[in-house]
Amino acid sequence: MKKIITIFLLFLNVLLSLHAEDINFIVTNNCLAKSCENGNNKKNFKKNDKLIFTYESLLDYYNFEISLKNPKDGNWYVFSKNSVKPYNYRNKLSTSISKNIWIPSYYYDLLTTDGKLTELLKLEPFWNEWENYTDNESLTWEDDFAIQRYFFDDYTFSIKTNATRWIGPDSIALIKEISSDKIVYEIQAVFTGIYRKKSDNLYNYPYFKTLLTKHTPFYIILAIDGDYIKLYINEVSEKNLFQTLIRTNPKLCNQIEKYIKSDVYDLSDIVWPHHADGTSEYEDTIRYPEQIAIEELEQTEVEEYDNTDEETTYSDSQADNIDCPPFPSKEDSKYWDILEQYYPEDYEKLRFEYLQKRTKVINTVVISCSIIFGIIIIIAVVFTIIRKQRTK
Repeated sequence: MKKIITIFLLFLNVLLSLHAEDINFIVTNNCLAKSCENGNNKKNFKKNDKLIFTYESLLDYYNFEISLKNPKDGNWYVFSKNSVKPYNYRNKLSTSISKNIWIPSYYYDLLTTDGKLTELLKLEPFWNEWENYTDNESLTWEDDFAIQRYFFDDYTFSIKTNATRWIGPDSIALIKEISSDKIVYEIQAVFTGIYRKKSDNLYNYPYFKTLLTKHTPFYIILAIDGDYIKLYINEVSEKNLFQTLIRTNPKLCNQIEKYIKSDVYDLSDIVWPHHADGTSEYEDTIRYPEQIAIEELEQTEVEEYDNTDEETTYSDSQADNIDCPPFPSKEDSKYWDILEQYYPEDYEKLRFEYLQKRTKVINTVVISCSIIFGIIIIIAVVFTIIRKQRTK
């Protein structure tokens, strides 16, 4: 009986995990996408075409691309991140967050510290294990060093570096809560370079292991304080603080990197970060973040997308406008035959929506039945134990 319960629980866990990472996407404007299998093969997609993010999907933040499955032909295509979005998803991040680069605050501390490389190795000890994987035999870890860069936008969260060995994670992150001082992302899936989190990839910052090995979905919480962000995992507490970040820009970020690497640098344009109350750890001047931020923190925006929430339907009155018979029930196969014949441009979209809803219903029924079955087994085991105790 114990084996049966164990097998059932494993089955239920696998069943839930299979559906956890499937996310429906929608094309936001007409675009041309190349095939993942053969980049020379391209396909036109129209606004509101449906796509699916699955386990095989990939995210390339530096090139602002994402690969998604086309349910019509079952193939994967590469899309610009700006041409797609999660279906029925309206949350939009402030550009004061998304248009900036965020780096760990300790890089700023190194600008005012003697022995910067010694201090850096204390903060990022994995550089001590650096190995040269290039053909350039004279390359050292100092040459290869790169600052960690954090990026946030409407539905992704990524950490990047220019180092040849280390690769940071990318993730599909849906905004669940947003205000002027707090953003909550639900992490749906995590990648590392072109590898998924379950791959044995040697080219990861060991520091990112917490994100790469965490079971999805989980939450990251951004506590915003002027030019600072404290990034927490799942809850706001000291033990769950993953990193403290500072707002910067590409030019300044590159100059800080050059300074740490003892390269030729120019920090004359540096802007020291300030908290929301105007104070700073680096200068005495009281300056409010909106005076130095690239853009002020905006109010929560809700972007409206036409035709993303309403399912297109066809009534008899619409059918009268053309030489078309009345529509039967959707459960009747003739409905789809008529739709395909008289409304071919909408057939695929509506058929996809219909099958998608049916699949959700079936999945819900299967999971519910599995849970009920498990409860019945547990009850049966309890009664068996009670009966044995009574007979003794």
